[in-house]
Amino acid sequence: MLPTDAESLDLTRAYTGYYTLVFTDPDLATRHGAAYPDKVERLLAGQLTAAQQADQIDTILDPETTAAGLLALTNGLGSSVLGGQRDGAAALRILIDHIDRLFKPGPNRP
Repeated sequence: MLPTDAESLDLTRAYTGYYTLVFTDPDLATRHGAAYPDKVERLLAGQLTAAQQADQIDTILDPETTAAGLLALTNGLGSSVLGGQRDGAAALRILIDHIDRLFKPGPNRP
């Protein structure tokens, strides 16, 4: 989740607060700590695999590693918005730039 407007900013704050609680409670960490991020990584990896099969991204990329990197980038960008380093629009531009670098040029892409 990337905080780009008031609603997503509130959701990012809530998620960050919950995630902080997970760090302080070993039982919560065991039950919930990695469940959501793992699901998101699997979803992204599946989309990247589909893009490879459609010859939209390079097959040399490892979908799982690339998905983990995109999730980490998004989390870091979200933290930079919460901390006041940049606004949501700047964070979104950075994320889009990284995603665009994955895709090959084609008839509908420069």
